[in-house]
Amino acid sequence: MSDPRALRRAILAAPLEISNSGEIPRVGTLYVPPAHVKALRLESSLVIGGRGVGKSFWTAALGSIELRKMLGATVPDLDRAEVHIGFSEQGQIDHYPDAATFAKLLGQGIDPYEIWRAVILRWLSAKSGAALPGTWGELVAWMQDRPEDAARLVQGSRQAFDPNRCGLIVFDALDRTSNDWRSMDAIVRGLLRAVLWLKSYPWLRAKVFLRSDQFERTVTDFPDASKLLATKAELS
Repeated sequence: MSDPRALRRAILAAPLEISNSGEIPRVGTLYVPPAHVKALRLESSLVIGGRGVGKSFWTAALGSIELRKMLGATVPDLDRAEVHIGFSEQGQIDHYPDAATFAKLLGQGIDPYEIWRAVILRWLSAKSGAALPGTWGELVAWMQDRPEDAARLVQGSRQAFDPNRCGLIVFDALDRTSNDWRSMDAIVRGLLRAVLWLKSYPWLRAKVFLRSDQFERTVTDFPDASKLLATKAELS
C-alpha cells in the first residue's frame, strides 16, 4: 500500500482496541510484535510486564482456538497446544477460586501451592473424565488424604492428550486473588512452585503472566526458582 490516502483510510477503518479486560480479541486486531514472540513460546513459563502491555490480551487470545491457529503461524509451538485458563479477570469458580475463596482457604491454613495444584487437577480431571470432590476445600483435603490417587491422575492425563499435542494452562490477573499484599505474595509464590512441579510432566506446560511490581517482591525466594527465571520473558 503506497498511496498515503489509502493508508490513512485503512487506519481510520481499523477496529482498534486500546484496552483489554480479558475479552477475546477480534480477529482483525491481532498482531504479534516481534518482541512478544518469546513470551508466547511454550518454554516461557514466566512472563513479566507492567500495566497495559498485553498480558490479559494474550491470555484471552491463547484461550481462543481460532486466534491460536493464527498465532501458530508466528509461534509454531502453539499449533500443538490445548489451552486452559487457570486464572484470569473473568471469574470462573468451577475452574479456579475467586478472592473470597482464596481468603477462606488461606484462613484455614492451606498452603497456596496445594490450592494451585487443585486447580491443575480439576483441569486434568475434566480432560480425563475423572470425578473429584466439588468444592475447592474438599478437593484440597482429598489431595492431602489421597496423594497417590492425585499423582496417578496427573500421570494418567497423558492419555487424554493427542500424542503430538500438549496441555497449556495459563494464569493471569493474579492481583485479583487478594487485596492484601502479604497474601498475594504467598499466592503467587505458591503458583510458581506449582508451575515448577508441573515441569515433571513433559506433556503439560504452564504460563504465568505476572505484573512487574508483583515480580519485584519476594515471590521467587524458593528452591529451584532459577529454573523458571532461566526462561523468563518480558513484555514491553
